[in-house]
Amino acid sequence: MNGAAYVAAFRRFYAELLAGSGNDVAQRILQTLDARISYLRHLTTQRASLPRQLRTVDLLRGIAGAVEAGKPDLAARRCAVFVARSARFALDVLAET
Repeated sequence: MNGAAYVAAFRRFYAELLAGSGNDVAQRILQTLDARISYLRHLTTQRASLPRQLRTVDLLRGIAGAVEAGKPDLAARRCAVFVARSARFALDVLAET
């Protein structure tokens, strides 16, 4: 999957999570940040190795699985792990740029 398709898949994934949350405020806030978030995803995707990308997919599947199973606490923990991992990597990429 190329970088643009990877970023587009992320956007669809998060759009589904937000739609399912029913949180209109979060949706509006993230829509205003969408361009910046997509740019950062593009930068990090360019730098991510294939093993990192595959691990990311596994983590996202874990989040989706917890949501589908109706386990919000597990989904929240998995999201927190994913966000912390992503933030560390993004800060590393930005420091190199």
